[in-house]
Amino acid sequence: MHHQLGWLGHIIRMPANRLPRKILYGQLHLGQRSAGGPKKRLKDKLKITPKKCGIKPPSLEDAAADRPSWRGLSQKGVQLAEEERRKQCLAKSQRRKLAQSAPATSGPAYTCPDCGRRCKSRIGLYSHQRTHKQ
Repeated sequence: MHHQLGWLGHIIRMPANRLPRKILYGQLHLGQRSAGGPKKRLKDKLKITPKKCGIKPPSLEDAAADRPSWRGLSQKGVQLAEEERRKQCLAKSQRRKLAQSAPATSGPAYTCPDCGRRCKSRIGLYSHQRTHKQ
């Protein structure tokens, strides 16, 4: 993410006649991208990354014009994005642990006669019982 923001700032500071800047700001004249979830391009990622880092699109060009402030802004934004990602991973992990430890209350539960393990479905019990066979 840090490298993408550095490259984005570099492209924004380029003269308008340079090819990378033309590609970033250009639009497709003829044709269209394929439907149903087209593949992400670098151009698409360069538009998403500043939003994740808390850099607002209207202030993007003004911020990138000054290299030292852009470097500090991008480093701070990457740290904030990384903290948010870690929080989301931790919350997801805690939800997963709660779901595993919570007893199954809805629907019929199937109990293994050998070890007493409870399975949510009959096929799950059948699959589990295969571990007891030797």
